[in-house]
Amino acid sequence: MACGVGRGACAAELMAEKGSEAFRMSDIVERSGVPFGSLYQYFPDKTAIIDTLAERYNNSTRRTVSISPGCSATRYGVSHPMRPQPPSPRFPN
Repeated sequence: MACGVGRGACAAELMAEKGSEAFRMSDIVERSGVPFGSLYQYFPDKTAIIDTLAERYNNSTRRTVSISPGCSATRYGVSHPMRPQPPSPRFPN
């Protein structure tokens, strides 16, 4: 069975369908047609795949926030001009 377009699409689809605990490396191999050796060359285990997908998701979210009018990503989260923001934490010198 083929999966969506783009690197990591098969793993993302499998995680959505089965959850991160239930999907296996062999599921990705079966669905994508990528040989086991090639998959393991870049991702030694399932955790490496999950970490990569999480990083891509976070980067995508940051890009979306950075181009949204009136919103900005800050060190303490996302600010929006229409929502009151809690005070920034103060750290002792």
